[in-house]
Amino acid sequence: MADSLRWVLAVLFALHGVVHFLGVVKGFGIAEVPQLTQPISRLGGVGWLAAGLSMLLTAGLLGASSPTWLWVAPVAAVLSQAMIVSSWSDAKAGTLFNVLLVVAAAWAFATEGPWNVRAQHLGDGDGRVAEIHR
Repeated sequence: MADSLRWVLAVLFALHGVVHFLGVVKGFGIAEVPQLTQPISRLGGVGWLAAGLSMLLTAGLLGASSPTWLWVAPVAAVLSQAMIVSSWSDAKAGTLFNVLLVVAAAWAFATEGPWNVRAQHLGDGDGRVAEIHR
């Protein structure tokens, strides 16, 4: 993945993760959040926290070029989408970021993952490049 695209995606996912903390703030009664009109319980606040942290972890791993982001991203997207559904009228726009995350992870996995076409062509299918014998 090109460095510029990787950084743009990492920043977008980090910002998305930070937005999840609005649910934490409201769920734990830390402050009023007028943008969120639906009630959020403490348990809901924990869910928003898990979603936000997983999104930040994804962004950090992506920014660090760690291939682990490909495995964390789907979990982050599912957690995030679950919380968005729980507050759909307030948070539905976040679905776009989750779709972007899943598409980016699927594309990166297909093109750079351990079982991509290039690895199949050059190696034995486990992601290692085969030695070329002359």
